[in-house]
Amino acid sequence: MPWDLFALNKLTGLYDIDKDHAGVRPVAIMVNNNIYCLPQRGINDCDILIEIEVEGGITRTMALYADYLKIKEVGPVRSLRNQFLDLARPIDAMIVNVGASYFANEAVWDYGYRLIDAMNSYNVFQDESRLDDYAWEHTWFTDVPHISDSIDSLDFRTEDESPEPVFNFADYETEAQVDDGWALKAEWSFSDDYDSKIQYNHNVEAYMLWQHGDLRYDELDGKPFYFPNVFIVIASRPGYYGAGVPMYDYSEGGYGYYLYKGMFEEFTWTKDSDEDRMTFWDSDGNKLLVNPGRSYVAIINTYEADTLKFDDPPFDVSEPEETEEASEEEPASEDEAETEESDS
Repeated sequence: MPWDLFALNKLTGLYDIDKDHAGVRPVAIMVNNNIYCLPQRGINDCDILIEIEVEGGITRTMALYADYLKIKEVGPVRSLRNQFLDLARPIDAMIVNVGASYFANEAVWDYGYRLIDAMNSYNVFQDESRLDDYAWEHTWFTDVPHISDSIDSLDFRTEDESPEPVFNFADYETEAQVDDGWALKAEWSFSDDYDSKIQYNHNVEAYMLWQHGDLRYDELDGKPFYFPNVFIVIASRPGYYGAGVPMYDYSEGGYGYYLYKGMFEEFTWTKDSDEDRMTFWDSDGNKLLVNPGRSYVAIINTYEADTLKFDDPPFDVSEPEETEEASEEEPASEDEAETEESDS
């Protein structure tokens, strides 16, 4: 049995954590998703990738790793926003970031929640080979030595105080039934400027991710992003904090779709307070049963919910399909809206 040799990975439901590193807090790394920072590194090594709209209509991602000692290299690393903090904090993740919005820093202070921030540690290094072709903010990466040294220098707590699995995973060698409808392909928009698509690939039994018509690749292994599990979550965005920074209200709950092996299951979700986790519920009022594996989570605001479309078969899903290139018109700059980022 796998649990004889390894410990449970609370992010994937798999038994793949070295027992000598069991009970250590996961790491959440803020990864830039601006089209001018691509390609990204280390995404295919993460256990969960969460993507949400930030200011300027762009999106940002948070890559979660249950065992940070297995991280090779991740980035470009960028700044923290509230909508990510309120998902990382309830699972006791150590957040690795380069700065934060004024509003996220205020929340961190109110919560008493410490960060592994470039403003207080040497948690990142600069890839100087990028300086000729990329803006300065797209050149910062992290790895195990920088994370480990920062944990030591900050005397960071590493014991996981919230070790319960993130999802209600199916038991070993069983499979949760996902059968509300076909979802071999799905398309949606995060905003007027950022669109996404996923398509199921039978060869790897996972979903591939597109953005702006381009298949997304990991620079480290040269392979497309792939995720066996996909969660499309519809959430309320009632307004803005200021400086165009979106405010998400998770306390209202909502609905969404769990995708697995080309099918979807509709769910509702709740998150009663900042301290509570986001919890998914099936149509019978039970916790949604999720198959073990890596997950991609797309959180879409309610204004864009009607852009979500599922495509039914038949069509060939064995190989990534060709798509037209997206417009190269530059989206509204995130940096103009980050004038209130803190240096503390």
